[in-house]
Amino acid sequence: MRLCFVSVFFAAFTLHETLQRENNNVDKTDKKTTPVCVNGILVDSSCECPAGFIGETCEDYDYKLVLEKSLLFYETQRSGCLPPMRKRCRKRKKGYRYQPNRIPYRDDSATGDVDNLGRDLTGGYYDAGDHVKVTATIAYSMTVIAWGLIHFMDAYISAGQYTYALDCIRWGTDYLLKVRTEDDLIVLVGDFTLDHEFWGRPEDMTMLRPACHASYNDDRPTSEAMLTSAALSAASIVFKEIGKVWRRLGKIYVILLMATDYTFTVYAILTSQKSFVSGGRYLKYDLLARHEYYVHNTRYSNNLLSKAKSVYEKFEETPGLFEGPCLDHYTFPRYTDKVVWAEAWYYKSSNNETFRSKAEAHYIQWGLENTLVPFAWNDVRAGTQLLMYNVTGEKEYAVDFKTYLNDWLPGHEVDYTPLGLAHGDNWAPLRMAANQAFLALLANNLGVGPKTYTEFAESQIGYMLGDTGRSFVTNFGVNPPVRPHHRSSSCPSEPDSCGWAFLTATEPNIQTLEGGLVGGPLIDDSYTDDRQDYRANEVAIDYNAGFQSAIADYDYKLVLEKSLLFYETQRSGYLPPANKNDRRKYQYENRIPYRDDSATGDVNNRGGDMTGGYYDDFQLFIHLCKRDAYISAAQYKYALDCIRWGTDYLLKVKNKNDLIVLLGDFTLDRQFWGRPEDMTMPRPACHASFRYDHPTAEAMLTSSALFSRYKDKVVWAEAWYYNSSNNDAFKGKAVVHYSQWRLDSSVEPFARNDVGAGAQLLMYDVTQENEYANNFKKYLNDWLPGRTVPYTPLGLAYYKELSPLILAEFAKSQIGYMLGDTGRSFTNFGVNPPLRPHHRSRLIFCGKHKTVKPLAFI
Repeated sequence: MRLCFVSVFFAAFTLHETLQRENNNVDKTDKKTTPVCVNGILVDSSCECPAGFIGETCEDYDYKLVLEKSLLFYETQRSGCLPPMRKRCRKRKKGYRYQPNRIPYRDDSATGDVDNLGRDLTGGYYDAGDHVKVTATIAYSMTVIAWGLIHFMDAYISAGQYTYALDCIRWGTDYLLKVRTEDDLIVLVGDFTLDHEFWGRPEDMTMLRPACHASYNDDRPTSEAMLTSAALSAASIVFKEIGKVWRRLGKIYVILLMATDYTFTVYAILTSQKSFVSGGRYLKYDLLARHEYYVHNTRYSNNLLSKAKSVYEKFEETPGLFEGPCLDHYTFPRYTDKVVWAEAWYYKSSNNETFRSKAEAHYIQWGLENTLVPFAWNDVRAGTQLLMYNVTGEKEYAVDFKTYLNDWLPGHEVDYTPLGLAHGDNWAPLRMAANQAFLALLANNLGVGPKTYTEFAESQIGYMLGDTGRSFVTNFGVNPPVRPHHRSSSCPSEPDSCGWAFLTATEPNIQTLEGGLVGGPLIDDSYTDDRQDYRANEVAIDYNAGFQSAIADYDYKLVLEKSLLFYETQRSGYLPPANKNDRRKYQYENRIPYRDDSATGDVNNRGGDMTGGYYDDFQLFIHLCKRDAYISAAQYKYALDCIRWGTDYLLKVKNKNDLIVLLGDFTLDRQFWGRPEDMTMPRPACHASFRYDHPTAEAMLTSSALFSRYKDKVVWAEAWYYNSSNNDAFKGKAVVHYSQWRLDSSVEPFARNDVGAGAQLLMYDVTQENEYANNFKKYLNDWLPGRTVPYTPLGLAYYKELSPLILAEFAKSQIGYMLGDTGRSFTNFGVNPPLRPHHRSRLIFCGKHKTVKPLAFI
């Protein structure tokens, strides 16, 4: 038993020392004892930040605001009848309501757009600062935005922008559903020459807006068709997720309808409050509306997938490059990459193995493993490499992608400006840098990218948001562009007229253009905010696509920060900085304003120091493979502090002949409701003798939980020690004990009192033997919908009534439930979070008035 304790002791010690050594390699930042308001105003020893900045010193960008503004940019680019739609524009199908137009200077425009046969072509997006609608750029942009939404959905939800993101994608796909006819594809609406001879509001256009038809047999617009197919496939995944929510609700739908109406009616009769009858009817109608919404989106998803396949199959028959005069400079160097792009997206959305086989064969046949061309609307080879890895899991595609992206890192093939922008193209270099930044962050999310990818993405997005002293995003940050090459925002409001004088005017644009990423500087970082310079100052829908999806990755980091703040809330003992030694050990001072030193008299039965540690439920567990996520979220050093605070205490709990398994008395503790700083009751140390009490399970975890068995903890400790020391003797013990004690069939949820499932996965991690992986998959499969573990109506895997949220660590859907997928958050994060957690120190009473302090993350 002593040997078992030694194993976890050294595993924890080795883990701590390893992380501390790695921390020494991370650039150290200056520790500030007083706030320094970098972009804000110092008021009462705290910073008041201007719009666009957050944090204690106003140094951090408000990524939620960036996300919101980027979506507002897409709303500015809308063509057609804007919501809420007037009677003459109500051609949409029942069941989906767009959010009302949020751009005050925009109104219905190009409502007469039709094809050569008079069929409706209204809707879609204006391409840039002009008013043509280019199918290729709309399709590419919707695909990239959908890709970001699929992987970073929680960021949109936490920013309150999820519904707007759905609107953004649907506005594009509603239009893309119209561009394919029986024999051709509409590749453009509008005439470049006529359009560029007009400077004014889109609402005032009177010129001809012809539709450019490209025949699949004669013109062969394969690239445009495949980009369209990919967009419809990607969007089908987005809208399928909405439908899943209703399918989980469907079984109790009728019961809810009846119970809602009946309950309110009965209550109204008993209390003579007739208003409750109408309340019941309102809720019933609300349920009906939600049912219609979810069912409609499921059907819409299916329709998108069906049309994606039909577009692909029609234009696959006669592949080629469309070179018609109507597209001017919107041409493609090749079509082969778009074919594989469409095939991979259709496989991702449908699991149709035929399309996977086609994509794999074409990828090799057409040599897509090598590319130096930046990922953009006219060349998607690099994105296809990463997508192929995403959908197949085959490492060869990851290797190809890393070869490509490595050329974008400093010191490689792509040139950099003196201030750090990867200048991959003279035309709109910011667009190119944003696209590659998105791929880098997505690669990191998929487990492909090293730390350098995250650093690359951060530097590029930082350049765009203002790291060099100016922002390149309209109406965001410090010194943003105020004269973008953009017609509608340069014009005065109606009834005043607009014209060419507003292009050449030196004043800022009259209207506020939200969130548009401009083209960007030259290779020497020089940039002039000039409306006439469309190379540097135009905005476009494809410029913002990769930029927006990259921004979405940043917002989820706030969850990580708040979780670490929760652990700081739970600290016991002397809070840092307690003395000079602690200043060397811990990176940062206490960040919880209502917490102070507490339980400073904790000792064991022999008078030995037992201060420190956490108040209940601290588990020593860290995913080393996700260290880059902590670094990229600027939380790495806080994570080290979090672990060290626990291990410094764990170093004290082992005595010569016993183990301290508990500090405090449950009865006395629960008779007290107040701040930990005010505790005066006895706090005895519970000693468990190795000889008589056998605290094997506690020794393996150094935890005070109750356990049903100890054998899983022994293997857990042996595997962790082997993981940290490479001592083969402990690997041998873990392998033998795992088999001897039948840990291959764990059924209890992975939690503090049973680590059998975690031991299975850890054994695979340290040995790479498939038998352990198979054991773990068998366990985890029982947690999937429709298996052994029951689910709540809204989708939470609910094993037991006691704190079910701590058990749901296995899937994004569960984390999404906790963060607000169902309309409310279960942390101090997002929409409608808990305000009354069962937590003593959070409540502070001042005289007769009660002040409630925010609890970081629980």
